[in-house]
Amino acid sequence: MSNNEIVPEVYTFAINSHCKGRYPREFASPERLRSPVTSNNHLNQLVTAYGPGHNCYVSVYSFSEWLRSGPKNKLDYSKAIIDTIFIDLDWKTNPEIALYEARLLELYYRHRNVNPRINFTGKKGFAVYIDFEPIDIPDEDKKPVIRKFIEDIRTKLSLKTLDKQCIDGISRISRLPNTKHHDTDLYCIPLSKDVLWHMDGFSHILELAKTPSKERIIVTESPYIHQVLTKIQENLIEEVVNIPVATKPVPFEFIPKQRTIIPGSSLCPGVMEIILGVQEGVRDASLCGLVAGLNLQLQMEYKEILNAVGEWSTKCTPALDYDSFTIANKVNEIIGKEYRPCTFLIRAGVNACNKCPVKR
Repeated sequence: MSNNEIVPEVYTFAINSHCKGRYPREFASPERLRSPVTSNNHLNQLVTAYGPGHNCYVSVYSFSEWLRSGPKNKLDYSKAIIDTIFIDLDWKTNPEIALYEARLLELYYRHRNVNPRINFTGKKGFAVYIDFEPIDIPDEDKKPVIRKFIEDIRTKLSLKTLDKQCIDGISRISRLPNTKHHDTDLYCIPLSKDVLWHMDGFSHILELAKTPSKERIIVTESPYIHQVLTKIQENLIEEVVNIPVATKPVPFEFIPKQRTIIPGSSLCPGVMEIILGVQEGVRDASLCGLVAGLNLQLQMEYKEILNAVGEWSTKCTPALDYDSFTIANKVNEIIGKEYRPCTFLIRAGVNACNKCPVKR
């Protein structure tokens, strides 16, 4: 596909879904235009004009008012309409690490009935959008609420590839899907769950990114995120929060709950290999290792683990012929005795097992 070739129907659908029909927004290529983008058609015209030779971005948020003030005529970002959380994951030397963390985010939110949009940016990273209906947050609280949300998920999942600039998210711009990254000649493309979890990993995504995607972008606005943001806002009201100019990644540590928990981060490579279904060996041990990982490493609730394992048992290859009663008994046993994942991963023949030195 040449630099000058535009696929209007592909761009149009991607733009409509990405921006949710909410305007005005900023457009950048990469310099930000002074005037706003006001509609899908307007944005499509800008992509057609700038896309052949420039990278194309839009602001993460639309605005309730387009206000510029001060000697520099600066846009008032406090008027942002908060309807998504943008998380930027990238790793300069090994994009596979960013892919791993994008999968981890998808898995974490899937079991909370949240379906984030995930785009490959066209070079070395992934853009994650967690969508919800616009939430009413006072202008002065928007930045600290978003900051706290992102810091909490970074700490909980020990995200190493999260770009710290997205923490101050109300002024951020992000790359438009189905536009070309001119450093690589690859496209920013939306990823379905099947593509995100494909066995060939990053190499498969790179192959797909050679052309614009016809994947239909599904925007699912979750009420769960509303609840989390509301709780954060209530906590901000109750206490004086000192917001630092910049933050360093916070080491993840599990908080003991009257039990001994493995210090660690998120799902280890061994458990991820179980989920991907690439291991061979004892399938019962695979199930037990998965339960132990979800319990100790992600600290999922019992019902969440039961649902996740039940779904996995029917989709793994070969599928496990266990009824719900058998699965529930195994989940109860593993959680009750707090087995470590490596107890079972080695038996399951998992090549990626990091073999924690303390085993039961």
